[in-house]
Amino acid sequence: MILLLFLSCGGSEPLNQHLVSDRDQYMAAAQTADASAAAELCVQIERTDLQGECLLFTAQMAVQQRRDGLSICDKASTMAWKQACWFDVVDSAGLTGTRAMNICRQTGKFKSRCLYHALQREETSLMKQFSLGQEQELQKEIHNRMVSLQIEELQEDPISETLVSRIAARRFLQVQKKDPQVVFDSAFCGTAKTANCIDAYRFAIKMAGKGRLPKNCTLPMDRQRVVAAGLPSWADSFSASAQEAWQNLCSRQNNRNQKASDHHGSNTK
Repeated sequence: MILLLFLSCGGSEPLNQHLVSDRDQYMAAAQTADASAAAELCVQIERTDLQGECLLFTAQMAVQQRRDGLSICDKASTMAWKQACWFDVVDSAGLTGTRAMNICRQTGKFKSRCLYHALQREETSLMKQFSLGQEQELQKEIHNRMVSLQIEELQEDPISETLVSRIAARRFLQVQKKDPQVVFDSAFCGTAKTANCIDAYRFAIKMAGKGRLPKNCTLPMDRQRVVAAGLPSWADSFSASAQEAWQNLCSRQNNRNQKASDHHGSNTK
């Protein structure tokens, strides 16, 4: 838990007796394997910030144990911590549909993010609801849901665009799983825009590789390197779009590698 390091440090100045007691309760909860028992220790903590954080992490533990984390959130003494905990449990448990929406509406300042994440998790159901060739209708449905929920798209993740692309990527990977010789082309994108189709191929690479890219991630990317890395290749008709997708992927990877190198260099000086 985040505060355990802080709490275990002690310090030279005498601690308030309540804080000592709170520290002991926090540490005891952290060392308790059963979520319900840990929650009972958390509620005895007097400081609201420590109690709230203790209950939040205990609610996460409950989710991992396939138990009800929301009831643990309800034990928090302040509404702010209840809301933070509810949001975290909805995300951790991967809740979707009406239940997720109803809980998210009660999460205060976390409401928009909570609803946004819940809508992202509708990917599977939307994929079943809208078949290949209905990408425009799918995009409209996502937009309408966002209007209904009164949430705005995030600039870094415009869900009405990215969700359409992710669904196209999953359709392709389902086909490729049955026939590994299949390569990506725009036919898998149906009526989606070209930009969405480029993102679909990019998502397909990320889903298939789980973060793995060719060691030599430079442009122009060639099919041989892609196939050698166990990643989806592309059809001739999709070559220009494929290079755009690889430009994005390689640029991000090279930036991460450069930052890692700079960090390592600064630590060795």
